[in-house]
Amino acid sequence: MANKVAVELTKKGKGRMMCTVGIGGRIPGILKSTEGTDMIIAIDGCSLYCTRKSLEFAGFTVNTHVVLTELGVVKNKQLDVDANDVNEVLVKLEKVLGI
Repeated sequence: MANKVAVELTKKGKGRMMCTVGIGGRIPGILKSTEGTDMIIAIDGCSLYCTRKSLEFAGFTVNTHVVLTELGVVKNKQLDVDANDVNEVLVKLEKVLGI
């Protein structure tokens, strides 16, 4: 869900999604692109905070951290994400982020 929400925010022009696996893997071009951002918003699916931790481990400061389970999203192992659920989360996230 966190990935899908980040993709949708990027499509709406409300941010730019970066590849956290590439950041963790220290891919030079991805690190350079991330360094060029004005602010970093980490969107995590749950309280393991994988996204935030990957960014911080790579030396980036996370300006805003959002955890979807704290917004009422129930963590599950489903790979298919319902479009209505994504839209509900987007509305909540946009409100929290003020975008």
